[in-house]
Amino acid sequence: MNNESKAHPKTTSGKPAAVVRAGQDVLRELRTNEVFIAIVGPAGAGAGTAAKILKVFLEESGFETEVVKASGLIRKAAQHASREVPPSGARKSLAGVQMMQDRGDELRQGVNYGLPKDHSAVARLVLREIGKRRATLRGVVYSGDPVEPDGSQRAFIVDSLRHPSEVALLREVYKDAFYLLGIVCDPGKHERRIRENFFDRGQWGNPEVKVQVRDFLSRDEDAPDKYGQHVSDTFHEADFFVDNSEDAGENLALTGMNDQLRRFVNLITQSKIVRSTVSETAMHHARSAQMRSACLSRQVGAALVICVET
Repeated sequence: MNNESKAHPKTTSGKPAAVVRAGQDVLRELRTNEVFIAIVGPAGAGAGTAAKILKVFLEESGFETEVVKASGLIRKAAQHASREVPPSGARKSLAGVQMMQDRGDELRQGVNYGLPKDHSAVARLVLREIGKRRATLRGVVYSGDPVEPDGSQRAFIVDSLRHPSEVALLREVYKDAFYLLGIVCDPGKHERRIRENFFDRGQWGNPEVKVQVRDFLSRDEDAPDKYGQHVSDTFHEADFFVDNSEDAGENLALTGMNDQLRRFVNLITQSKIVRSTVSETAMHHARSAQMRSACLSRQVGAALVICVET
């Protein structure tokens, strides 16, 4: 029997028989080995810090990791459209961040960019940037067309999303390879962090400063315009939540997020077997109870959990 006959065994009818392969082998060939993680959280919650920690943990798991900053993409688009942006390298200020909010809102509105209104406009910039980064990692020239994955383990972290339409587009494109990470923070903590980061020490207790910060956070959470920032709505789309209420300074090894983020990485990379926590199991039961009702207005579920120490 020659090599061709071995490759295509014959049936009794003389026709080639179907080659049977293990399902795991087929799935291994089809998967991209890429993961896409977007972060959402209120200003001052620590989305940028979470992105840095995730990058470290993913690289430890063998993933080439790229962090894509949405604010940087908005800045480039604004500069290309001759819109004003804060000076590069200057100390961050509340006025500068508010200016970037304006540029993001304008981009979604489309008017000053010669584009149609598109609430997912920032996500489209992210998609293009990921294509460019993948092309660079593959050593090919980016032409604007989609760049196919080559099977290498890669992770792309998006810091950060501010509108639910951005989440919807990325989920549509990346399907089950996309994860949204929500950063939780005590409201008083992230408000204080903004005052300390954007104002001099002597202004921290100024009543006017406190009002400015609260107005800024209110716009960040739920802007009056549909094309504005809607972090609250985006946050509720998250697949995994991490608490960053604990202050840790600049040391990334000491934040309260580390154990939670490492667990998240183990879950999405399947590098370790991770058991569900009591809280996650309770949420599963609550979700199941919710779905028992056929009436959408009555789909509310709850689970009462009693923990007994042994």
